[in-house]
Amino acid sequence: MSDARLATATAKLRLWRAEAWWLLSDRRSASEAAAAVAAARTAGNAGFEAFGLEILGTVQSVELGRPTQGCELLQQSIAVARHAQDIGREVSAESRLAVLHTNRLELDLAVDHADAALAIARRAGDPALICEALDGRKLVAFALGDVPLLRETVEELLPALHGRGDLWLLQYALAEGALVPAAAGNWQLAEQQLEEALEINRSIGHGYRAYLLAIRSWFALWRGSIDVAVEWGHQSVQAVSTGSHLWTAWSASNTYQYTENVLGRQRPLDGRLLLITFHRWHCALGSRGKKRTYEAIFLR
Repeated sequence: MSDARLATATAKLRLWRAEAWWLLSDRRSASEAAAAVAAARTAGNAGFEAFGLEILGTVQSVELGRPTQGCELLQQSIAVARHAQDIGREVSAESRLAVLHTNRLELDLAVDHADAALAIARRAGDPALICEALDGRKLVAFALGDVPLLRETVEELLPALHGRGDLWLLQYALAEGALVPAAAGNWQLAEQQLEEALEINRSIGHGYRAYLLAIRSWFALWRGSIDVAVEWGHQSVQAVSTGSHLWTAWSASNTYQYTENVLGRQRPLDGRLLLITFHRWHCALGSRGKKRTYEAIFLR
């Protein structure tokens, strides 16, 4: 086997292992992804290099608490993919970067990268890439509280995911898309979508269940069902496993802590960010063309 072929095989193996460890929330995925990037560069395989940079950037941001470095690595992934004209990897990295900026409440940047991913995917005309890009835009719209954009996105995304049998993305589209009927006061439909999302999650057995339960807790809180919100928040915390991503654990624990605080049972940690501005998840924000300042609530 030539050196180039050996490097390519090594990069592929390390990418598989890095991705598996990332899904298991194993921090070894960072060193494995870095090794995959090095092997891909030796082999001259830009697609593998872009994928390795995407995994490494995500792990650095979400697992290791280095969001600035993580976003820089995602930018490198986009540049490598674009230079190599690897549209699939470019869409994936753009969508991932939109998610990372959403997690940091840098929602203007999140909108930019979500829009970029969808534009590239539509030009390519690839249904799988369009679904991936729509998934990123859906999360951004959900975080913004941009109900018209969320409605437009899920109306296109849900039928496509059902048709493709993509249960992984479908659970999130149903749960986050439930904000649309909730905002219209149709709590029955919102609850139906959340239950369907949880049933899908049960069927595929993935640890992101805590996140879905956290969303359900927030919806109950918005509806004024405080005791129900506390119960779902408690279940969200219980659903956090040792294999859950740190962001999932953070979301679950903060949801439960906030609902307990509403009942006066628990004082939240000083200076701890507990939720994004509450009213922004209830109504559209108007023009998306302007840069906006996004608020966060610190409960003290």
